[in-house]
Amino acid sequence: EITKLIRWLRKFVPEIVESEYSTTLLNYLSKEGFCLELRELVAKQIIQYRYQPAKNSETRVTDKLIVDLKKRFIEVGLRKTRTQLANDHRRCIQAEEEIPVMDKLRVVEEQLMLAKKGD
Repeated sequence: EITKLIRWLRKFVPEIVESEYSTTLLNYLSKEGFCLELRELVAKQIIQYRYQPAKNSETRVTDKLIVDLKKRFIEVGLRKTRTQLANDHRRCIQAEEEIPVMDKLRVVEEQLMLAKKGD
């Protein structure tokens, strides 16, 4: 869903009238059936960025929204990888099997912490 939204933003934002930006974006999310979590995230960010001094142009809002959505996409992917590795770890029978899985899990945890610090 995030990838689909980013593509749409890059393609159609230049065509949206500035005064209708928020309404058009939120209507698109609802019409296309995006999940509630993503719709709430976008609405929150629109409000947050719109009221920052000197950053109220729709282009700046869109750029920041795309950056934040990409970060969110990475974070979601890392969480899924972490869950899969945790499941793999539970299935390990011998200690030799655990070591590479635990190494990968440690790397993913570090990446997730870095991604969260970037917020």
